[in-house]
Amino acid sequence: MKKRDVFLLLSLVLFSVSFTFLLRADPDSHFITGYVHNATDGKSPNGMKVIAYRPGTLSDNVTDIIGPDGNSGTSNEYLIDCQLLQSPCMVGDIITIRAPLQRGYFAGPVNVTVTAAGFDVAPDMTLSKARRNHCRSSPTCR
Repeated sequence: MKKRDVFLLLSLVLFSVSFTFLLRADPDSHFITGYVHNATDGKSPNGMKVIAYRPGTLSDNVTDIIGPDGNSGTSNEYLIDCQLLQSPCMVGDIITIRAPLQRGYFAGPVNVTVTAAGFDVAPDMTLSKARRNHCRSSPTCR
């Protein structure tokens, strides 16, 4: 099989597994899923924490681990239930998602608007290496 065919087959299998998981989910759940690309130096985001919150309310947040050890069970992906926020998400809410500085790398932030679809897909993020002194001036790291 060609690389492209293998990739398409693997993507279909992963989508099917994820969709099956979402169908079995608690009806009061509202999942947000997303993908974090490797850094340009090849560093994988797997094992890093992502955090989801409403803009301006960082103290009310939910987290997941990117990759196989997290809720998605899939490399480079995360799956967060925004209904687990102290103030559960509602249709129309904007949720910010980012991977704060860990091991010298961070990703995001990105925003996703909660829809009535039952789950939403956040824009892709790319893992970035923090420059020296980057975190002194950037709220992205905190």
